[in-house]
Amino acid sequence: INSGEFTPVVFDNEFGLLSASFNTMTESIQSNLELYHKINRIAELMLGENDRRSFFISVLSNLAELTDSQIAAIFLYHPESGRFTLSESIGLGPDSEIRFNADRYEGVIGLALATQTIQIITQIPEDTPFAFHTVGVRFVPREIMTIPLISNRQTIAVITLVSLHAFDF
Repeated sequence: INSGEFTPVVFDNEFGLLSASFNTMTESIQSNLELYHKINRIAELMLGENDRRSFFISVLSNLAELTDSQIAAIFLYHPESGRFTLSESIGLGPDSEIRFNADRYEGVIGLALATQTIQIITQIPEDTPFAFHTVGVRFVPREIMTIPLISNRQTIAVITLVSLHAFDF
């Protein structure tokens, strides 16, 4: 482990159970280290940007890369209208005017708003009504992740990640 080697070791004797537990622990450590490095990378990016648009594009592009998503978007809450509106996106067409009400828990984003927890829709069928329009292409996703951003128990923004295949994390 000290050298960074996490390959499982298997014994076929009385130490087998202990060995299996140790292997599970090292796999957990490796997964946690990988997650820590991904979170640390995003935190460094967040601290390195001063301009709002640059900040959002940096965060979205890195989240898209870390999850192998093809579309990433952030929606900001506007208290005066009670709506979330698309602020920045990567992969959506230039005419994307997406907005939704904060008090109606509908669609892909509704459950994330209602529970204030990350929601992932998986195994979306090919004939789904979910479709995103990118430049010249109708994009049918296989998975959609919705991440609410919370401040003082209020959802202030929502990040949506969309992938053509299972998320990679």
